[in-house]
Amino acid sequence: MTEEITALPDDDFRRAFMRDVLRPERIAASVDRVLGERLELGPVSAGAGARRLAKVTAVATYRPSRGQALADDSCYLVEVPVHVAFDLDLAVETLSFEAEVLLPLDIKVLMEPPLTMVWEISPPAPEDVTLELVPGNRVGSMVQKAAGLDDELRRFLVKVVDEELAKPHVQRATRINIYDLIDSAWPALADHFLPPADASATPVADAGA
Repeated sequence: MTEEITALPDDDFRRAFMRDVLRPERIAASVDRVLGERLELGPVSAGAGARRLAKVTAVATYRPSRGQALADDSCYLVEVPVHVAFDLDLAVETLSFEAEVLLPLDIKVLMEPPLTMVWEISPPAPEDVTLELVPGNRVGSMVQKAAGLDDELRRFLVKVVDEELAKPHVQRATRINIYDLIDSAWPALADHFLPPADASATPVADAGA
């Protein structure tokens, strides 16, 4: 007698998929792969108006991200720790700084017809960026306080993150065609639920029985 199967409603399937397949640690690991390990910038202009900095050169080293699921099953918060070494060229002098930065990224996973998973990644507002800036010398400390350097660098980092997320290879990575994914994985899936050894061992009924 065939066992009766209880169908899983579509909404329950979606929630289970988000909870069990798109786990926060997988989302965070995917963000790490997209960002890479290191980013070199500059020299580029930064700041605005009277507080405009001449040139900024920065080397950012990404550390493993931390992810957490939010109340909505399709939303995640990924915090990206970054160590940044800055050189500020003020024309008359170059100042060096190091910073420990925490960049919060809001990620929402949507399904787009016919069957494409889309990740919407929102960069943080400058005020949401945690930044601990350490000047390389006394002059740097004075400039940091007088010029409001922390806020300038927060705005600079948000601009950099926004530009990185807009790059073509990142945009491609945020769109996952489920059809293509299943097609490429199907041979391995088929081997999993019906291994060749099992198929060859299946007994054949005796025609005369």
